[in-house]
Amino acid sequence: MAAPSVATAIAQATGAKQDRAGRIEVGPDLSVPAHPEIMVTGDVMSLNKLPGVAEVAMQTGLYAGRRIRHELRGEVYKKPFRYYDLGSAAYLSRGRAVVSVGKLQFAGFPGWVVWLFIHIGFLTGYRNRFGAVLSWWFAFTRDLRRERTYTTRQVGIVGDVYEEPPTQASAAAGSEQAP
Repeated sequence: MAAPSVATAIAQATGAKQDRAGRIEVGPDLSVPAHPEIMVTGDVMSLNKLPGVAEVAMQTGLYAGRRIRHELRGEVYKKPFRYYDLGSAAYLSRGRAVVSVGKLQFAGFPGWVVWLFIHIGFLTGYRNRFGAVLSWWFAFTRDLRRERTYTTRQVGIVGDVYEEPPTQASAAAGSEQAP
């Protein structure tokens, strides 16, 4: 995944280096080298090979906000950014997910319940949380498929990915029988 074109524009304007993905290499305080007034956060920045995931973006945004607040008060903020790995969570399908937090690991329906609570916890405000729980509950109990997951069988490209591909002889025989 490549960084947005704004990263290239900022790098060219400031002389900052970019990594292979096009992200701007920043210092420990998230600033562009030789430009302490410019901070880069989220998946546009490159620091210590951190992945371009939401948790990195949220933590770098909080750090940048804290640093700006201190600087507006006339204080010097010397504390470098430190990423705290809170674990990984992935939604797999309806009622199934995998979650890994430290030594704890959940899969299947228990993983989905943990995944649900993690995502509800990061929403802001009771209205957003209640709305999300209500819409998810309705979708789950009614078996609504708002997500778009397709199998190769549904698309019709391949009947079954585990079945043997047809040989040339059987493909030719099948084409002779077609009207």
